[in-house]
Amino acid sequence: MTQIPNVYRQVVRVSYVYLGPAADRFISRQITHHLQRQPDTLQTTDLPELIDWIRLAMSFLTDDQELVNDYAHRLQALQRKPTMTKVSTPQLGNIAKAGNRTSNHAASA
Repeated sequence: MTQIPNVYRQVVRVSYVYLGPAADRFISRQITHHLQRQPDTLQTTDLPELIDWIRLAMSFLTDDQELVNDYAHRLQALQRKPTMTKVSTPQLGNIAKAGNRTSNHAASA
């Protein structure tokens, strides 16, 4: 288990469950472009705006609104936790599974 000392790392850890290895780059770009700050300076007070941007971006990636809401709720929970957490190995790539459901649905239409 590794100690993670900042909010950015916590957001990436949660995002990894949904985006797999693309999580770090995705979150870094959201922070840099939309919040106009460096990822390692992210604060819990920045989370509401970041979560809004993530919801928007995820809505372009999947039609699974339940998945998007679950992701946003898990990020919102970070506002209520201390900024030092232990990281466990997350499940990988739930967004890929949602994408498959969406593409399978589209193919059958």
